[in-house]
Amino acid sequence: MPSSATMYYAAPRLEEVVAMRVMDVRLPDEADDDQWGELHIHMARSEVGKHWTDTGEIDEELGLKGRAKDT
Repeated sequence: MPSSATMYYAAPRLEEVVAMRVMDVRLPDEADDDQWGELHIHMARSEVGKHWTDTGEIDEELGLKGRAKDT
């Protein structure tokens, strides 16, 4: 899970942070002039009661809000 500083400055939704993986974060090399990294947020994972999901699981993988599927 990303650090609290990453969550503060990038401002993702909590459901997006829970779904992030290490391979979704790209950091620059130390020698690079540009020290900006990239976060690839591709899905959201909401945690709700299992009677609220279609699968009966306590969490559900969802697409990102306001974006078309597979973008």
